[in-house]
Parts: sequence; C-alpha cells; structure tokens
Amino acid sequence: LPMLLPSVSHGTGLVLLLGNNGFLTKLLQLPGNIYGLQGIVLGQFLYTAPAAFLLLYHALAEEDYTPHEAAMVLGIPKRRAFLAITLPYMKRDLMAAAFLVFSMSVTDYGIPLSVGGKTETLAVIMYAKVAGRLQFDRGSFIGLLLLLPAVLSFLADSSRKRRVLPHSIRFPERADRKRDRAAMACCILISAVLILPILAFTAVMFMEDYPRSLSFTTAHLSQMWSGKGLSGLKSSVFMAAGGALFGTVAATFAAYAASRTEGGLQRLIHMLSLMVLSVPGLVLGLSYAMAFKKMPFYGTLWLMAVSCSIHFFTTPYLMVYQAFMRMDRDLEATGRILGIPPIRLFADVMLPRVRGEILDMLSFFFMNGMVTISAVVFLAKAQNRPLSLLITQYNDQLNLEGAAVLSFLILTVNFAVRMGLLGCKSIRIKNKTA
Repeated sequence: LPMLLPSVSHGTGLVLLLGNNGFLTKLLQLPGNIYGLQGIVLGQFLYTAPAAFLLLYHALAEEDYTPHEAAMVLGIPKRRAFLAITLPYMKRDLMAAAFLVFSMSVTDYGIPLSVGGKTETLAVIMYAKVAGRLQFDRGSFIGLLLLLPAVLSFLADSSRKRRVLPHSIRFPERADRKRDRAAMACCILISAVLILPILAFTAVMFMEDYPRSLSFTTAHLSQMWSGKGLSGLKSSVFMAAGGALFGTVAATFAAYAASRTEGGLQRLIHMLSLMVLSVPGLVLGLSYAMAFKKMPFYGTLWLMAVSCSIHFFTTPYLMVYQAFMRMDRDLEATGRILGIPPIRLFADVMLPRVRGEILDMLSFFFMNGMVTISAVVFLAKAQNRPLSLLITQYNDQLNLEGAAVLSFLILTVNFAVRMGLLGCKSIRIKNKTA
C-alpha cells in the first residue's frame, strides 16, 4: 500500500499522526516535534522501505538451499551459517538496496516539504529555485549535485559481477511456532507503522475542519470531486495510462534488441536502459523543461507521460529483458531455417511467452505515473496538474482535508488497477495450466 501513494502523502500522514495536533500526539501526550530532520528521516523510511523490501525479498527467494543443507549436515549453527552463507550471498543486493534508498531519499522533496520545517534539502532548494523563481541556471547546478550520488551508485553496481544461478533449490517450509510467532509479531508491528499514516489521512478526509472540528462529513469528497480533484484525476489517469503504454512498448522492444541481437548496438541499448535509473526525477524533469520549453507540446500531458515512462524505465526493462534471456537461444536460427520472418517470430512466439511480464510492466508504469511528483513538477501547467502535484499545493495551503481526499483517490485508482491486472494475470495462468 505505501508504494501506491506519492511521497508527499506519507509526509501528510506523519503530520496528522505526530504533528502539533496529531492523533498520536494528543493520545500519548507526545511533544509533537516531528518537524525537522527527524521527521524527514522517518518519512523517508516510510517512503523507501517497501522498495528496499521488494528488492531484498526477491533476492532471498532465489537463494539456493544446498549450502545451508550442507551446513546442517556438518552441524554448523544457524547463526554462523547465516553470517557465513546468507550475508555474503546478499552483499550485492544489500548494497543495491542501500544505494536505492539513498538515491530516493536525496532526490525526494515531497516529504521535506511536508515535515521538513526549517530544514532544507537539495531537492527542496532546487524546487524553490526553478518552480518559484524560474532560476534555471541555479537549478541546473543543483541538479548536477543530485545526479552525482545516483551516478556513483550506478557505477558501483555495474562494477560488481552479477550472480548467475542456473538452478537453485528452494528452502523447505518447516513449522516452528516460536519463530513463526516472533516473525508474525515483527511483521504486524512494521505493517502498523507503514499503514498508520494512510489510516490517518483516510480519517481526516471525513472530518469537518481538522483539528478544530472533528465532526463527520462527506463535504470534502463532493468538493474535491466537483472541483480540481476531478480534473486532476483525469490528468493523472491520462498521464499514467499514456506513460504505461509508451513505456511498455519501448521497454519491450529495447529488451528484445538488447537480449536477442548481437553487436555494439545491443550493448549500447542495454547500457542506456540501465543508466536511466541513475537520473533523479527532478533532474530529468528539469532537463525536459529546458529542452522543450519553447516547443508547442511543452506542458502537455503527452510530454509528462513520456517523462514518467523514461523516469521509471529501468525496472520494467529488466523484467522483460530477463524473460527474453531465459528463452532458447536457438529460436532465431530455427526461424531462419524454416523461413519465418523475425517480426513474425517475435510476435507469434516470443511475445506470448512474456505476457505476464507485460502485465507487470503496465502495472508498474501506471502506478508510478500516478504517484510521481519529481518527474512532472517542472512540466505541468495550472490547467493540467495531476493529483500528486495538487496534494503538494493543498499541503502548502494547509488544506489537509483536501490533500487527504486526493491521496485517497490515488490510492483507490492504483489499487483497482493493480487488482485488475493481477486478475488478468491469474486468468492467463489458469488458462495456460488448463
């Protein structure tokens, strides 16, 4: 659920929980000093933890059980086996997760705007220089500073050798009540910390005037639905859907060219597709603004959709790239012998085998397009501002009820799209196994 919301919504949730008039502040008699560096750190934890979790989860799911089985036979304690086997195996993924969290935190400005108080970050200063004062020269310099840690993380990740696991044995499921109860308690505690801000702004959108009047009302829902909320929702859905379609098509063809062709062009496409991950959204959005600000399509939803698809390009690209790499390397040679054109081989043989990955790519592009702020903040105009930017605007105006309604709209749309695509994927799997 936290991944279905923009970062500014997490900051809003923290203010509603731990601010001067926050729910937990009043309930537990807390000092309410969430504003400042401590608030930014806590907000970035809520924002970046799900992304790091997914990265480490998939890495642990691929770990081979054979070394652990050998350690059990030799009588090696589990703690020592964990330190000697699992941690070295996870070293690359732990470093990748650390770089990911660092890059996301340094380049995000939604949370610092909400809970930063007088504490400013580079992303906030860049936003103020460009969006507030139109100082593109100073914004460009700050953009270069934001680009440095991301580029260093890309170079560090590229310099490490990648694991090749042709076959691995999964860990067997063994019941252990004591361990399982402790793990369940830990999961419930972490889930509560992540979900509490969502519950906070969900409750506020039904309050008349937080914190002065907590009476139940649905007026904010009707106001947002008939006002800017409806136009923002249309802009967000159009931008996210356009970015999902463009990004999915581009990532599929790029992955095919990088995985099934040979030569220098293959390596160039793969390198560029990976380097996109190193470019922060603020830097990408500023570069688009400077490059196209005199063009007729500047400020259109189409340009924002392209910016979103490029910003989130690498992860979907890797999804389908790995799927193409797992296919038989002799498919093209067999097609040439049988006289099958490469386009027909791609459309009739390869594409049907990556339909699941294509659905995942559509979901990834759409959800991130709905929540992105940094990639479009310098490209949107007043008449087509998406919901994520309207939340920032309402936060600045201290309209927490309006910001809560818009956050809930984004959450609802993303959840519905995600469930719909998961349903299509499960139907496909059933038809395939039938």
